[in-house]
Amino acid sequence: MSVLHHESLLETCFETAVEEFCSSNDLTPEMFAQIEKHEGVQIALEKKALQIFEGMLQ
Repeated sequence: MSVLHHESLLETCFETAVEEFCSSNDLTPEMFAQIEKHEGVQIALEKKALQIFEGMLQ
């Protein structure tokens, strides 16, 4: 797979991670917008997105 394809998949994984994070924490889009820039939230989302991405490659 090309680097561009991997980047596209990783972006999709990040979007999925955001959706799962909001769902599991009962967050509305407005609530998420208030915390999305927080370093801890970003770290959690990046970890989850990478986990989803690696699962797709196996």
